[in-house]
Amino acid sequence: MEMKDVTFSTPDMPPSLFDQSGHLMDPGVAKEHYDVMWGIIAGAFKYSKEHCASIPSTESLMDHFRTKVQEMQMDQVSSNLVLAMARSWGDFVGEPIEKQSLKFFWLEECIEGGKAATTGNESVASGADAQ
Repeated sequence: MEMKDVTFSTPDMPPSLFDQSGHLMDPGVAKEHYDVMWGIIAGAFKYSKEHCASIPSTESLMDHFRTKVQEMQMDQVSSNLVLAMARSWGDFVGEPIEKQSLKFFWLEECIEGGKAATTGNESVASGADAQ
């Protein structure tokens, strides 16, 4: 496989995050909110696994995010940012987090990712070498 014009980033690199106007956010602010979002996801896996029997099937992952953000007493701008970033999990698994059941969220823990993320040109393979 031939690689062309692709930049790889690893999970330990600061995330690039753009605001709703398309402006690149301060890397420190982006990392802080990124860490909060992934912390809530990690906690949701654990909570779902430990409390599966008692979680209503109607409670969504987004409901859990809203509860956690409220418990953290985040300001409105930060709350909205974390909730918007949380929707990226839905993009990753193919189902909006408003529809993902917290009750069975632990089943998604086996989804592996984050080893390398591409940035830049999405055209990474060419010719017969593409796999």
